[in-house]
Amino acid sequence: MRKLKRVFYLPLVTLLCVGIADATFIKFEIKNPSKSKATGFQVMFLSKGMMQNARLDGIGQQTEFRQVGSNENEFVWKLDKGVAPGGRLIGRLEFTPDRYWENVFDNRFSYADGAEQRGVLPYAGFFIYYTATSDPNKVLATLTIRKNSQRIDDPNIPIVFKDSQVFINNRLSSYKLDKFDRPTGKKLDLPDSFTLGPGEERNFNLGLVDANSYILTSSTVSYESSSEGYEMSCAHSYVEQVRKENVAQLGKEKAASFRKRGGE
Repeated sequence: MRKLKRVFYLPLVTLLCVGIADATFIKFEIKNPSKSKATGFQVMFLSKGMMQNARLDGIGQQTEFRQVGSNENEFVWKLDKGVAPGGRLIGRLEFTPDRYWENVFDNRFSYADGAEQRGVLPYAGFFIYYTATSDPNKVLATLTIRKNSQRIDDPNIPIVFKDSQVFINNRLSSYKLDKFDRPTGKKLDLPDSFTLGPGEERNFNLGLVDANSYILTSSTVSYESSSEGYEMSCAHSYVEQVRKENVAQLGKEKAASFRKRGGE
């Protein structure tokens, strides 16, 4: 990644959706914070792991965005029609987290005069974990939503969640960057509105789910006392969790075999 003049450690995403998986999908809404029309947008993954793919979508007439640069942790777009002051973009990310509790994204809008400004969104973490059962076709799923303790936004301002939804047993055929946010499974009867203060978290038992499926979560979030709400969706698959755990176990077995043969 090229050297940047400034690095902003505020998050790209409202909810950093983190699953114990090889790949996690996020869909986020972000607003141009400037009084000027934005001509470009950039997202960077600042944590361990790799951002595999990314895409921008427009809202209303904002449909022409060209990707002009990318590497494993950075994607850059040119906004052909621009984004008006207060206008919003829809972004989609596919990334492989390494240390799930340390994931941090940065973002910035750029302008015709060369200025740059990041879009600031409330920050919390979504954690999905699957536990195997005696039935190979079923797994237990749990969800934790946590007000992140890292100082990448103001940790003292509570976050309000509204219109929250969780869908289980979504078809893996839709576990793709451009489709994951279209529910094909069952909506659970869970609280759809709540607030998290500093250091607080909410835990939900999602029950037994199909092993060959994924979980989709979505919500509109805002800072307390703010009228600015942002939509966020994310998806996590048990298949991907097993794949990553199997790769890790294979690495342990190879290391043990190497030591047995007298290696160091």
